[in-house]
Amino acid sequence: MAHPRLSISSLSSFRWSFDEDLALWRALGVRWAGTVLNKLEPDVDANLARMSDAGIGISTVIGPGFDLRAPDGWNAAREGLAALLDSVAAQRGRSVYIVTGRTTGAPWGEVLEIFAEAVAPCVAHAQAVGVRLAFEPSLRTDVSFVNTVRDAIDVAERTALGIVVDFGNCWMERDFREVMARAAPHIAL
Repeated sequence: MAHPRLSISSLSSFRWSFDEDLALWRALGVRWAGTVLNKLEPDVDANLARMSDAGIGISTVIGPGFDLRAPDGWNAAREGLAALLDSVAAQRGRSVYIVTGRTTGAPWGEVLEIFAEAVAPCVAHAQAVGVRLAFEPSLRTDVSFVNTVRDAIDVAERTALGIVVDFGNCWMERDFREVMARAAPHIAL
């Protein structure tokens, strides 16, 4: 049986189906797992219920983000994220996370304000249903304008989102210990 605080991520088995992931988690005695929305589709609710029925808590589901260059699509993205938050909440899951989206080409502070506007209704919805909404900073500039934990703290303080800290993306940051201590109140996963 896996340690009760350990959560396995289906990103580790990205090419596998949800059924293959679930079989592995059961065999390993995993108590918590995180997955990706597209593995749960087309029946998100049923697949999340299957996790719960197997005694596997939902640590997180990676959900859809926003195209910061296309505000016309934000309402659809918000609706999709709200539906996912509701599904995770129904199974007493802990969190949903997204990436911030790539830069618009504007100065960093302006991009942060654009992102804050896009995500604000989702943050409020997440708080209302009791699921932590978070984001992951990434070294991949094609998916995120937030590339360091230092910048992630600024985003978290502006938006009330939690931070997903992937050590593969941040272990080399300067003053790592101090940055992690400052980030600690915001870390969701």
